[in-house]
Amino acid sequence: MSSNKTSHRGRRFLLWTLGTIVVTSFLLVFAVSRIFRVDRNAARLRDDFVQSVNASVSCQVQFNLGPAVLAPARLILGLVEEVPPEARLAISAARRASVGVYTIDCAGGSVDPDALFDSATRKMDARAWSRIVAVRDGDESVMIYLPREWSADDEVNLCIAVCDGQELVLVSARIRTEPLLALASMHLPANFLGPI
Repeated sequence: MSSNKTSHRGRRFLLWTLGTIVVTSFLLVFAVSRIFRVDRNAARLRDDFVQSVNASVSCQVQFNLGPAVLAPARLILGLVEEVPPEARLAISAARRASVGVYTIDCAGGSVDPDALFDSATRKMDARAWSRIVAVRDGDESVMIYLPREWSADDEVNLCIAVCDGQELVLVSARIRTEPLLALASMHLPANFLGPI
């Protein structure tokens, strides 16, 4: 009788162990797959650019860094003495970040950055995002978008688009504004941002 009980316990233990391994494996695969894709805001911005250029866009790399990656990075940077204060502020501001690097395949031509960014900005505007920075230097263009409704007291979503010839880099991030404003104040004239 006792060997029958032991056999039943052994099977139950084996089933629980196999179940735990299967569930853990599934969660691990899910987590890893999320690392190698961009979040919803970056994906929408990418789709806006793809529709704007009427050309194929190939992905070079894309990844998504959430709290599970950024928290240990903050901890490690806190232990390294040689890290500049700007890097510490930047990593303390980031809550999550998605980055995608793409190549725009134009048949023998180059991308018209003005048309590309105007079209993307119209589409972002329709989704209640405002372009707050637009810089162009030769073939390189940089655009930064913020939601129309945001407060300096909150965490805020931010989208950045950089086009350099046929290379397109898109970043979507959720950041704390306080360390970001402190970082900006380190490189701007006194009282440019007002009291922080």
